Amino acid sequence: ELWWSIISFLQTDSEEEYWLSVDLLAVVLQQIDFDESFIKKIISKHPPGNWVVPFTGIQPLILKGLISQKVEFNVRILLSEFLMISNNT
Repeated sequence: ELWWSIISFLQTDSEEEYWLSVDLLAVVLQQIDFDESFIKKIISKHPPGNWVVPFTGIQPLILKGLISQKVEFNVRILLSEFLMISNNT
């Protein structure tokens, strides 16, 4: 549930809310072991049943932060965290 809450927060148009959600995602990423099979299942699942906005993946949501001077630095750090995640399935 936390994962999908963060995804929802990243879809905001409010720069302040987006900035806070990027920081929250960074904290969560440091705590998650992506080699755990149940983590992979959670992340690879579709959004909850009554999800309103189409979900096209987390990448577009994170990349939109690069256009904001206030958030850009944090997004670059977050992207570097994603680059260190193994893609072994």
